[in-house]
Amino acid sequence: MMKWSRLLLSLVVVGPAAYFIVGGGCGAKPNSSRLNGMATAHFAHRAGSAHGIPENTLEGVARSLAMGYEGVELDIHSTSDGVFVLFHDDSCQRMLGLDGTVSERTYADLAAHPLLNHTVPTTARVARLDSVLARYGDSLLFYLDIKVTGRDQAESIARLVERFAPRENVIIASSSIPFVTALEHKHPELNTVLEGFDKGEEWTWCLFPKNFRPDFVSSFDDEVGKDHIAWLEAHDLLANKLVYGMDSTGYERMRSLGITRFIVDEGVPVIGR
Repeated sequence: MMKWSRLLLSLVVVGPAAYFIVGGGCGAKPNSSRLNGMATAHFAHRAGSAHGIPENTLEGVARSLAMGYEGVELDIHSTSDGVFVLFHDDSCQRMLGLDGTVSERTYADLAAHPLLNHTVPTTARVARLDSVLARYGDSLLFYLDIKVTGRDQAESIARLVERFAPRENVIIASSSIPFVTALEHKHPELNTVLEGFDKGEEWTWCLFPKNFRPDFVSSFDDEVGKDHIAWLEAHDLLANKLVYGMDSTGYERMRSLGITRFIVDEGVPVIGR
């Protein structure tokens, strides 16, 4: 419930009528994602992390493309000098063996140290998001899991995506409702994902007016059941649902329920690949 408290507060403070007028009312909301024309899509989780390649790296993106994945899921943090980088944790310890957080260090400081793969140093270095999008933006779909939530950072992400990649190839994901709604309000041309849209939370969809509504929703596979699937189908959102965190059994179960958009780890066998 805490996740939705700020959205509910907006309704109370602004007033339901004004909130929905500003938000464009109800109704269907189109999006421009290339996912719309794809029967199935598989994103490599953290761009893979097998065969000595650390997660969230330029090398991992290249390997995911070579393996035939339609897209990559990447985690994005911001450095102290405002550079968006591929990095999952707040802390630098696991991947770099350094004290402190990503936000406390400059990009040059981070890039000066080798990334670790299960504590073993590699030749890979922390990658800039702009460089990755400029190099592979035309070749892959990108699911960007944004780990920062500031409105200024949302604006910076929007400008970066619009500059370095076709917008139809990128979906911007966050579990922060204010972050997602800010992007949708100011940059409706971009495609967004609300992470953590779980079973039992379907009722919250009516709280989003059309212009603030995310284009896609995602959750762990164990948060998807038959009732959730029925709700997605009834609202024409089944093809807008992405699922992650599956083992092989979970993947087969999701396929049987009609899910067609997956974020998968490399060890999960993928049908048709």
